[in-house]
Amino acid sequence: MAEAHGVEGPLTPEGFAGILPVSRETLARLSLFVELLRAKNEVMNLVSPASLGDVWRRHILDSAQVYPLIPKSARNLCDVGSGGGFPGLVLAAMAVERGDIHVTLIESIGKKCEFLREAASAMGLAERVRVAHGRAEDQPKAAFDVMTARAVAPVEMLLGYGAHLVRKGGCVLLLKGAKAQDELTAARRSWKMSVTSVASLSDPSGTLLIVKDFSRVTRNDGRAKK
Repeated sequence: MAEAHGVEGPLTPEGFAGILPVSRETLARLSLFVELLRAKNEVMNLVSPASLGDVWRRHILDSAQVYPLIPKSARNLCDVGSGGGFPGLVLAAMAVERGDIHVTLIESIGKKCEFLREAASAMGLAERVRVAHGRAEDQPKAAFDVMTARAVAPVEMLLGYGAHLVRKGGCVLLLKGAKAQDELTAARRSWKMSVTSVASLSDPSGTLLIVKDFSRVTRNDGRAKK
């Protein structure tokens, strides 16, 4: 895979496909999503208006780069704080070619949930995407294979969500910025974990964190640290 850092000007759909090869059908599905996002963003705050000038780099590639990190054995994924669909809805579009992954988008704002449902339906993803209205910590305890999150909360808090939502042996995939290592240092005070860092394809200051085998650090009295 090639990085987009050195690509001058806004990234195009063709440029995106040159970095992350996808089928024509997937590219068309993502292009439709971009159209829907642009239209809806005029009436509600899904993403920063300025970021739409380079939407294929800032949002589509930034989200889609997570897809190759999803274990081949994964059958279900939850995305915490999906907002305008990043990265969860993009990953659902990418996963059509595998045909075996169902995605749950967790979002606390009702209007954004409506957009996510409309977009999933328009993209032909209604049967493989479920939108859960509410906060991650209020969701029923689950056993997802993978949890993803982008620009939602610090690593320490996200691992708390993961402990509630991800099965034992599953993983958490996080899109993080320049403070990723500081967040990991803070998280290690309360969590044991195995972490792999991957450089972002879309942002030279960005990092993707693959977190596995995470569990709370216990105190001397045997209780978990909070």
